[in-house]
Amino acid sequence: MSQKVSRLKSPHQLRVESFMRASMQSIPEIPTMPDLRIRKLRAAFYLEEMRETISALGFDVAVSSGGELELREAREPDFVLIVDGCADVSVINLGTLSACGVADISIMWEVDDNNMAKFAPGHSFRDDGKLLKPPGHKPPDFGAVLRQQGWAGERGC
Repeated sequence: MSQKVSRLKSPHQLRVESFMRASMQSIPEIPTMPDLRIRKLRAAFYLEEMRETISALGFDVAVSSGGELELREAREPDFVLIVDGCADVSVINLGTLSACGVADISIMWEVDDNNMAKFAPGHSFRDDGKLLKPPGHKPPDFGAVLRQQGWAGERGC
């Protein structure tokens, strides 16, 4: 890995990549779309860990009569398993970025800056507490960040 790219990766991402290499998973040097086998593996990891985390939070996922996913209270939450699930999802997220050859630091700064910009005049909150974007809010410019990491501009990662 080049020194320029490694400076763009958090210590946590570098540890996740050490685990991935020990597990015989490849990590591209620049942002690139992984093949079908890797994409399916990453998707399976998300399904497994998100299901476990949702369960730890005390819910089951159900499909409504209209085909929408909904949460149904199913059990008492388990605090230790919630923390475990959050940690596992963090590893899956960083591993997926790594499988796409993407360094996390500049991506997360782009997200954090964009989230704070949502507090501009005109923002509001949904009934459940989610912050809603103000009129004219622009999405994060991930393309620019990825190009700085060497991305050639192909569709996807």
